[in-house]
Amino acid sequence: MNVDNLTEDVNFSSDNTSLSIPLSAPPKDDVVKDDKQKDDYVDRNQFNDEICKFYSTGIPSDTLGKMLYDVANGLSHRPNFINYSFRDEMVSDAMVNMLKALNGKKFDVSRGYNPFSYFTCIAFHTFCTRIKKEKKHRDAIEAFQEEYYPELMDENRKNKKSKSDE
Repeated sequence: MNVDNLTEDVNFSSDNTSLSIPLSAPPKDDVVKDDKQKDDYVDRNQFNDEICKFYSTGIPSDTLGKMLYDVANGLSHRPNFINYSFRDEMVSDAMVNMLKALNGKKFDVSRGYNPFSYFTCIAFHTFCTRIKKEKKHRDAIEAFQEEYYPELMDENRKNKKSKSDE
């Protein structure tokens, strides 16, 4: 039995026509991304070289800073982060955390891991932390408003009523 050619016949009740629908998705081996469609915002090898230079000199280059910014900014344009009003703060926090990781030499260049994925992970977790902080701040403001705004509205009504009586 050939598994690649399995189909399911679907009958439409109005005119009894049938339609063959494949049960399996086509293999993804045929899809090849060219250089313009890369997922990475920075070149892996160049990023790794810049990190090695930083580890040897202790001075971050402009290229390394731009690469870190591209990682954080590119991640901030993903659908799960794009609509937050504090997106710039998320990018700034991610830059700080990525630089802290670089200063602490947390990324091991000798192991051959992808620096793009490592720093994207740092930025992702930083974004999630910023969202939690902003939610906590917003909840505190809403609690304050729910507690004190009715009292202020009552005082305002009383003041308007007393002025209209005079």
